[in-house]
Amino acid sequence: MWADVGGDENVTNPAVVVQAGISASVQNGAQFNESWWEVFPDSGAQHQQDLPLARLAVGDDIYVAVTSNLNNDGYDYFFIENITVDSYNSCTLPTTGNVSDTCNSPGGASLNSDSASGECIVERPSHNNSPLHLAQYQGIGQPTDTLLVSYCTVNGSAIGTINHHDDTMTGSGGNVISKPGPITGNGYEFTCVWLSPGY
Repeated sequence: MWADVGGDENVTNPAVVVQAGISASVQNGAQFNESWWEVFPDSGAQHQQDLPLARLAVGDDIYVAVTSNLNNDGYDYFFIENITVDSYNSCTLPTTGNVSDTCNSPGGASLNSDSASGECIVERPSHNNSPLHLAQYQGIGQPTDTLLVSYCTVNGSAIGTINHHDDTMTGSGGNVISKPGPITGNGYEFTCVWLSPGY
């Protein structure tokens, strides 16, 4: 699950996506949660770098924000906060230069996105470019098999008040395994509905 800016190939080709979010996977039979940032693609092939929080547990309320060259400031900025336990982390990288680097050693630079578009995403995880089975959603306080994405904004505007579209997740046989629900909450939120693991 993540938020990003960029990705519009009509503006920059290839499209550059500046993103940060949460990954959940199963390792040795237990759920493993991770918070991260990424610029994709970028000049230094820096894919998914850790942006750790003091705690990241099932049921925690997480806030993610990203900017890319906002007001021509020359930086990509990533911010993740665990609102439940008041823990946050951030990363700032320059958008000019030749080599992308990490937030712990920002001597290089990342690419800036076109910032012409933005996304609030729930995606099926993969390993070695092979999609994994989609876990059943268990959003705390939500109806069965749903996950709530709230306060989704692009350039300060609620996602439902600007030009937008949604996508569905499909399995290898073309069956729909997850789909977004209607935009509610004054245009700021929507649910993702789990339908199948997607074999």
